Amino acid sequence: MTLADKDALIMIEEPEISLHPKAQAALVDIMLEILEEGKQLLFTTHSEHILFRLLTHIAAGRLRKDDLEIYYFEKPDGVTAKASRLEVDDKGRVKGGLRGFFEHDVEELSEYLKVLSHERVSP
Repeated sequence: MTLADKDALIMIEEPEISLHPKAQAALVDIMLEILEEGKQLLFTTHSEHILFRLLTHIAAGRLRKDDLEIYYFEKPDGVTAKASRLEVDDKGRVKGGLRGFFEHDVEELSEYLKVLSHERVSP
């Protein structure tokens, strides 16, 4: 039994809240099952785990790129929000990348590795 009719639009705000990254990936798999039933999903997320899982499904051919739309919101003037639709290719790559989305993680990892390399003590 399903709770939503076929062709229903289901909206979810930040489904990743309080979920372990592995559970977020599993949630995306469940979302794909919902899509296979003919329903549509609209959700907001800040989760790179959810986004990577969706892009992985596209690259693996389990999700068509035309079945996913990504809108990126930013405030270029610090006040007014601007939405941009991002293009995804058949390999799950986002054209132009995801501005401001992953850079912090990369910078943090780089700093962490730099600190670790300075702590090395020769035997």
